[in-house]
Amino acid sequence: MKQYFPLVIATGSQFCNRKKERDLLLMRIKNNTHTWISAPRRFGKSSLACQVFEDGKKLKSLNLHHERIDLNVCINEKEVEGQIVKACEKLIGAIAPKTGVLNAIKGIFSRFQPELVTGTDGVVKIRLKSLSDNYEDVRENIIEVLISLDEIATKRKAKAVVLFDEFQQLSILEEGVSIEAAIRHSMELSKSLTYLFSGSNRHILAAMFNQEDRPFFRQLIKMDLGRINDADYTAFINKAAKKRWKKALSKDTLKRIVILTERHPYYVNYLCNLLWQESSPPSIKKVESQWNDIIEQMTSWYQSSTQKLTKNQQAFLRALSVQPTNQPQSHEFGERSGIKVASISRTIDSLAHEDLIYKDEEGFIRVIDPGLKHYFSLYKR
Repeated sequence: MKQYFPLVIATGSQFCNRKKERDLLLMRIKNNTHTWISAPRRFGKSSLACQVFEDGKKLKSLNLHHERIDLNVCINEKEVEGQIVKACEKLIGAIAPKTGVLNAIKGIFSRFQPELVTGTDGVVKIRLKSLSDNYEDVRENIIEVLISLDEIATKRKAKAVVLFDEFQQLSILEEGVSIEAAIRHSMELSKSLTYLFSGSNRHILAAMFNQEDRPFFRQLIKMDLGRINDADYTAFINKAAKKRWKKALSKDTLKRIVILTERHPYYVNYLCNLLWQESSPPSIKKVESQWNDIIEQMTSWYQSSTQKLTKNQQAFLRALSVQPTNQPQSHEFGERSGIKVASISRTIDSLAHEDLIYKDEEGFIRVIDPGLKHYFSLYKR
C-alpha cells in the first residue's frame, strides 16, 4: 500500500505545502545565507529542508548537492568529526569529476589522505583517511574538511549544503564549544557551502546562537516554522483521500481531524497514517476512535515525560488542556489551576523553556503537543 502520511521525513507528494518557507529557504541557500530552522519537536524541520533540497535539484543551473549530518548519534568529539567527514566524502564524491577524481582534489588536503575504496555495493567512493586520530586534532580536522569541501564546490561551480541536525548535542560534549568554533570558522570562509542548523531543543539552540560568549553569536538568520494553515491541510488531506478512495472526505470529518491534531504535523501524519489503512473513508466516529488509540499508545511516554515536572507545572498544563488562557495572572485562572498567582510567571517561563507551551497569534497560551493536552484533559479536576 502506498504511504500517504509517513511518520519520518516527508517529501514530494507526501509533503504539505509550506510554499512560502520553501521559497525563502531555497533563496537563502542560493545566497549562501546560513540559517537556523527553529520549531518545536516533530514539526517537520528535516522534512522542510529535504523538500527544499529536492526543489533545488530541479534547478540545473544551481547544481545543488546536500547532506544531512545527524549529531544525535554522537557521544564524543571524535564521532562528531566522523559524521562531518562522512558527509563531506559523499558531497565531494558527488561534486568532483567522475574520472581523475584524486587528481582533481590533489593538494587540497594536508590532514587527510584521499583514496578510492569500493563499497559493499560495488560502488567506488571517496574516502578521506585522517592522518591523525588524536583528540586534540579534531577541531583542525573539521575546519580543513569543511573548507576543502567549499573549495572543491567553488572550483566545480556547484552549490553544497550541509544540514546539522540535533545541533544541540554539541552542548553536552566536553569540547563542544571548541567544535562550534571550528564549524563557525569554516562557515565564515564559505563561498559555495551553505550551512543549515536544526534541533529538537529550541532553548539550548537559542543559547548556542544568541549568547555573546558563544561562537555562533549573530552568525545565523533564524527561520521560525509555524503550523500549516487550515486551508492547506484540508486540501492536502482531501487530495490524499481522493487518491486512496476515489472520493473526498466529508467536511465534518476533515474538521475533526484538524481539531484533534491542532495541525501539529506529527499528529496529523500519525492519525491519517492509521486512517488511510482502512478500506473506506473514515467517519467522524472512526477518527475519534483512532485518536483515542493514539493517546492510549503514547500514555506511557506522556507519563514518563511529565514525571520530571513540578506540581505547579503539571497543574498549569492540566488547566490549559481544559481551556487556554490569555490572562494567566488572573484570579480566575489561579482558581482554576490551583496555582498561587505569585508562582504563575515562573511556571510559564519554565514550561516555555521545556517547549511545552506557546502563545498563539491571539495571545492565548496553549499546550504545544495536542496529544499531551488530551492526556492531561483526561485528569482535569
